[in-house]
Amino acid sequence: MGMLFSNPWYREHLRMVHSNHQEVMLGYSDSGKDAGRLAANWALYRAQAHLVRIAKDAGVKLNLFHGRGGTVGRGGGPTYLAIQSQAPGSVEGMFRITEQGEMVQVGASPGA
Repeated sequence: MGMLFSNPWYREHLRMVHSNHQEVMLGYSDSGKDAGRLAANWALYRAQAHLVRIAKDAGVKLNLFHGRGGTVGRGGGPTYLAIQSQAPGSVEGMFRITEQGEMVQVGASPGA
C-alpha cells in the first residue's frame, strides 16, 4: 500500500475519483483454516494496525472491509466481538463487513 500511495498517478486518481479514500478488504476464511484462529486473528490485527499507519502517513482515509465467514473457522462468530477487537485507529467513521456474503455496514460517525 505504501508503494501504491507513493505512485503519483494513483494518488491523483484516489484524490479525484475517490475523495482520497481507500478501501481494503481483509479476508478471514483461508487464514483461519491455514494458520488456526489465534494466529490468523493476530496476523490480521497486526496487518490492520500496519495499514492504518501507512494510510495515516500518506494522508489517505482508510476503510477496512472485513470479509468474514459464517463459521468460526471461516472468521465467523459474534459480530459485536469482531467490532470491539479492531486495531486502534482502524475504525474511524466507517466499518464494513460481510457475513457469509451478506453486506453489513456499521454506521458513520457524526462529522466523518
